[in-house]
Amino acid sequence: GLVALIDMTHQKEITESLQSREEFFRNLFEEGPIGMTLSFPDSTLVNANRAFCNMLGYHKDQIMGKSFLEFTHPEDIPSEQLLSQKLFDKLIPKYQVEKRFITQKGQTIWCNLSASVIRDLNDEPMFRLAIVENITDQKEAETALKESEEKFRRVFAESPLGMAFITKDGKIEDINKAFCEMLGYSKNELLQTNIFKVTHHEDIETSKN
Repeated sequence: GLVALIDMTHQKEITESLQSREEFFRNLFEEGPIGMTLSFPDSTLVNANRAFCNMLGYHKDQIMGKSFLEFTHPEDIPSEQLLSQKLFDKLIPKYQVEKRFITQKGQTIWCNLSASVIRDLNDEPMFRLAIVENITDQKEAETALKESEEKFRRVFAESPLGMAFITKDGKIEDINKAFCEMLGYSKNELLQTNIFKVTHHEDIETSKN
């Protein structure tokens, strides 16, 4: 009788531990600040947390049962399908990708998506767990910076004024067409030389200072 009592007590402790762990992960999924979804191999959404629904501007009941791809930007659907298929075919253990979603208002948002699988007792892939983080602000900042850099490069290259990037020791990092024509050298010739070699000797000390 004592052995049976000990076994039951141990089994109860394990059950309570598992229940506690499941509740913790359930709360993490539902109330986490980052979007999370569960979907079948055919991309049908089984569950989506509040953060994901808010991100796209939908109520949960508007998302459940629909394909994950319905909310994906059309240009990103082929790569999303390919990666998801590889995941369920056990060709890759997980993947991470930047992709676009379409919100309920028709706006395009950029997200960083990390996907893995939840397996059954036979170690077979059952659901895809996706963690989705909105990175739209970051992508827009990167785009603005890239456009600014490209504009500066055009101004530098096309300016009628001679312009160059020169290190402290006189190495020419870059030089525009106007400066090359002014000195009578090709760009390649100047990139292989030092600015002090094409500077009048009386002006070298002034240039260095």
